[in-house]
Amino acid sequence: MSIPERAFFHGAALFEITESEHFTSMNKVPDMDSPSAYLLNHDTGLYVKHTAEDGSPWRFTFTPEHQGHVRRLFDRYGEKTFAVLVCGRVGICVISYGILAGCVDLNHTEAEWLEVSRPNGGSFRVRGVRGQHDKAIPLNSFPRILFE
Repeated sequence: MSIPERAFFHGAALFEITESEHFTSMNKVPDMDSPSAYLLNHDTGLYVKHTAEDGSPWRFTFTPEHQGHVRRLFDRYGEKTFAVLVCGRVGICVISYGILAGCVDLNHTEAEWLEVSRPNGGSFRVRGVRGQHDKAIPLNSFPRILFE
């Protein structure tokens, strides 16, 4: 049996989370058939996406199915819902549901895109079909923001 690419990239994000002193548990989300949805510390919903590309910008596609999963996470966990975006081997950008919903139409019937960029030495920038998030996402916000 070969190991799926997703396992390596999700594993990188989950490893960083488990290194935090605030980490207590990680599970698949109950009653949700998604390989990308995780439940952190019994109260935080995570939707992990990855790209194997190592160069900025990184593009992430949210199909209608993915959009539904993210909305269901938000319905369950509210403001404690995050998208964890693994940008190749370069870094991990984490954004709140609010930032994601501001950049991507999560009630759409078509696939939507989200782009993460990072200038040399800079922070992540996020933009999508609905526009660009106006603030930079610091590199050190992951995984810290998940536990605030």
